[in-house]
Amino acid sequence: MKQLQFILLLAASALLSACASVPMASFNKDAQAKSFAAQKSKAQLYIYRSEGLGAGLKMQLELDGIAIGKTAAHTYAVISLKPGRHVLVSKASNESRLELTVQAGQNYYVWQEVKMGFLSGGSSLQLMDEAEGKKGVAQSKLIRLDRLPADMALPDQNAVAAEEQSEIEKVPFRAGISSATVEKLAKQNSCTGEHGAGLLTAPGPIEVYRVSCDQGNAFMARCELRQCKAMR
Repeated sequence: MKQLQFILLLAASALLSACASVPMASFNKDAQAKSFAAQKSKAQLYIYRSEGLGAGLKMQLELDGIAIGKTAAHTYAVISLKPGRHVLVSKASNESRLELTVQAGQNYYVWQEVKMGFLSGGSSLQLMDEAEGKKGVAQSKLIRLDRLPADMALPDQNAVAAEEQSEIEKVPFRAGISSATVEKLAKQNSCTGEHGAGLLTAPGPIEVYRVSCDQGNAFMARCELRQCKAMR
């Protein structure tokens, strides 16, 4: 009997200490996700396993009935969600469900906690606050979810920049009292633009200007009573 218990304990120890392998995302994707930049039209859901417990266990994730991939110890996933209600499921020796109602422009963080039994591992999904969530994500590395639907994937940074650029360009170009001052300030910051400095806000004591640089980026300045400073 004692020998059997010893064998079972060894098996449990191996389950705890072995390292499971899952597909990993690139360094750039990981860095992009860890910028925690929110999306305007969608919510972002971070699911993380920041602990080493259950290192030999892969845990299946399902979102709204779709199997999207598996996690391992010290990994996380990030998903773009349409505003509204969603159901997240974690499957191991048990099944843990979490219902979420998300809003556009917000980030949400879920801890996929490992619950170890004698010879099996389960999980529990817990919605965490921003501070704890960011800490858990920072301790983990981004996985690649090959089965994730295209509309749930994290958008490319270039696509986001292009969308923001398009929204800005919809504002009609207007010159302001401080346009010339901002144009000189832009040149001092290595930005020259064919159209000059456009006023983005209503004329007044505090104004914001923008120069579309020939290099493809943009320079913005805030002017208060005609005293202008670059916006960082």
